[in-house]
Amino acid sequence: MLRLETEFICSDLKFSKYDEKGLIGIASDTFETKFVGQLNYWRLSSVGQLDEIQSVGLDTGGTCVSETSHHDSFLITGHTDPILRLWTLNELRKPIKRYTHHNMSIEDVNVSPFDGNEFASCSKDSSFALWDISQSEPIFSENNESSFPVLGVTYHSQNPSLILVAPLDTRIELWNKQEQKRIYTITPPDDIIFSCMSVNPYNEFMLSVGDEQGMAYIWDLRSLKKPIHSFQAHGLAVSQIKFNPHDEKILGTSSTDNYFHLWHVNEGKEEKEPISCIKSYRTHSLPITTFDWSLHEIGLACDASSDYSIFLWNIIQDEENNSLVSSDTMSKK
Repeated sequence: MLRLETEFICSDLKFSKYDEKGLIGIASDTFETKFVGQLNYWRLSSVGQLDEIQSVGLDTGGTCVSETSHHDSFLITGHTDPILRLWTLNELRKPIKRYTHHNMSIEDVNVSPFDGNEFASCSKDSSFALWDISQSEPIFSENNESSFPVLGVTYHSQNPSLILVAPLDTRIELWNKQEQKRIYTITPPDDIIFSCMSVNPYNEFMLSVGDEQGMAYIWDLRSLKKPIHSFQAHGLAVSQIKFNPHDEKILGTSSTDNYFHLWHVNEGKEEKEPISCIKSYRTHSLPITTFDWSLHEIGLACDASSDYSIFLWNIIQDEENNSLVSSDTMSKK
């Protein structure tokens, strides 16, 4: 298990798609009455240390980051101001492009898994937008009809026409981006407040959603009247929920209760234990803000916390060795 102390509270943390040993973090904190932040690029060395490759200070807080890679790696970042920024991973001195459309802070940003030149964003101003990296205006944008802040927007993992939009009230909206219209609204069983969501990369019909009360829901997109599973995942808000990119039955959840849980999900409704917690980690002393899975190394995970630290560990090695993955030795340039 690898620990790194950070200067700011990391609000989003992602393994790089372009650099198999890379880790990207965006952070936010307050200085006097103003939000400031930092954008970091670390790399896991061959000796098990996390080296800082690049770091840039931000004059606004960082809220979210998403990466695309074709011939080069680009980052799209969201902030506590309404401006989206485009960066190159290999040169983080300053953004190469800015996108202005929203008028409040950015809540989520995601690059399309089908077209690396396209990304989606959403904001507290009740809107979401689809963008082409090369254009200064959105391809398409829409305001939430109930005027709730839009807290999440993501592309479906296997259907290039489908995007999922999540306002504060957790009524997940399914949109056809080609037709630019909403085709269905998933209504939760209770009055809950949305916090996070992810689509299973192996099962196109399986959607997971976390809420501010610590509940997690599994929806079958073929039958949307009610979730197929709902369970108390944590004692406090679920800060992130993601299926493992290498195993369709493994789901990870992090929370403001300081815990990361690993769940085994059985798709069948008749299973005696459709959802079972197979591992719990408590590596932080304050709320976990986010976590991510590596696409390149099976079982490798990372998380960030309000205690100004991030952790890396491997769930497979941890299970096999029944011990910590590696020492807590760190190296910082």
